[in-house]
Amino acid sequence: MGYLIPITLQQKIFFQKLWTKNYAWDTKLSQEDTTNWQRIRSKAREFEKRIPRRIADKASTHQLVVCTDASIEAMCAVVYLRNKESQNILIAKSRLPALRAKHTIPKLELNALTMGARLSINTMKELEGQIKIDHVFILSDSEIALSWVKNWTAHTDTGVLVRNRCKEIAEIAGNLTKRGIPIQFGYINTKINPADLGTRGISGSEFRDSIWWNGPQGEGWTENAQLFQVEDPSTSEEEASVNVAEEAETTGWTEEARYNSISKLRRITAWALRFVKRISQSLPQSRRESMEMRIPELLEARQEGPLTGREIKNATHAIVRTHQQQLKLQIKRDIYDKLNIQEDDKGIFRCRGRLGKSDLSEEEKTPAIILPKRPNSS
Repeated sequence: MGYLIPITLQQKIFFQKLWTKNYAWDTKLSQEDTTNWQRIRSKAREFEKRIPRRIADKASTHQLVVCTDASIEAMCAVVYLRNKESQNILIAKSRLPALRAKHTIPKLELNALTMGARLSINTMKELEGQIKIDHVFILSDSEIALSWVKNWTAHTDTGVLVRNRCKEIAEIAGNLTKRGIPIQFGYINTKINPADLGTRGISGSEFRDSIWWNGPQGEGWTENAQLFQVEDPSTSEEEASVNVAEEAETTGWTEEARYNSISKLRRITAWALRFVKRISQSLPQSRRESMEMRIPELLEARQEGPLTGREIKNATHAIVRTHQQQLKLQIKRDIYDKLNIQEDDKGIFRCRGRLGKSDLSEEEKTPAIILPKRPNSS
């Protein structure tokens, strides 16, 4: 349920950082790490809380209030069930950014908003037929992320990740609207944003009576929320079929059809990334950052020496992502739900299924989606 996220956050961060130190399974922690762990444990102690088991009334009308936040260390979304009498926590979720990823805070805030939107639709599905929900609010304290969502159809230079996240949020909003449930997005001040606790942590003694349990109270938070609705992409785009679509004769910047070997294509793409990285150094910083948002592999591209394994792997990511940009228009939106297709932090769509519980590597557990019968698709 995620109720204890604020007092377990620092423990999760500690273990994530521990993996980077390459401890063997039987190696004792260093004195510094041992001290840090004891400090983290002590802060989580002395916590006890009673929460009501009954927070809904079938005779009443309810609203979902979803608060989201992100920091450089974590992203969090928390859902509250609200009626005229009370407002109580329902479910929460947190996630740590990948250590190798170099996302900006606004992008992390947008990821948190996406997490909140996903939680809202999943919660609605669980509550459907049990209690009545007549409104959904999704709140963030990031004005940049909210601006991206609000004007997502107008922004064409925000990069693949931002646009795809905004599009997913808009699709979820459209899904709820079609169910007859209005959904609005808005701003919430950090001081009254309970999700903030899920991104920085809190001691056990402070946690007991914190804003986490009941969220922003009263109607005060709506005064400066600047609430808005987002445009449903289905009203501005024509949906295509995945089964009978005629494949468009288009090529991405990697032009995969020109090469008869995937290994050759990877190496050529890796050299191309180096070339783009080199010429980007003479561009203004804003232009360079825009290029890195569109092609994140540029961040790790070297400028001299033989190609590295990391560069070859990054070239593969660039090839797959470019291929998927051509693929997206050929897939019906409901297929994404049926196959549990989700976008990773590199902008690549992957199928998350039963392999997730196996001992395979992360990329083997979540295969990328590609079209069959394509050059180099094997």
